[in-house]
Amino acid sequence: MINIKWKKWITDKNERLELAEEKRISKERFKNLTDGTNFTISSVLNILELVGELSYNNFKALDVLRKKRNKVTHEHEHVTDADLCKKCFEQIGYIFMENSWPYFQLNYDVVVRPIC
Repeated sequence: MINIKWKKWITDKNERLELAEEKRISKERFKNLTDGTNFTISSVLNILELVGELSYNNFKALDVLRKKRNKVTHEHEHVTDADLCKKCFEQIGYIFMENSWPYFQLNYDVVVRPIC
């Protein structure tokens, strides 16, 4: 979702240049900015916060989640913290509402038990 926000911000900056027959961001430049090899999600979060596209509080919350995701992915750490999961869904909800996307209300009182 952050990548969607990032791509939207870049696209919004892609205006036609005065006295030029081209747009500010070519297809190749757009790809370089969005393919994930030149800008990490950490860089994208920092830039979006600095330009005012993310609030500082949301930036901090997303950065905590990003660090946890890295530990789960690269160090095989387990997610056992219900509060962390709730924070993740809160950030998803924030991004959905901010972009006027359809969103669902989570019921935190429901307990899901393992099948096995």
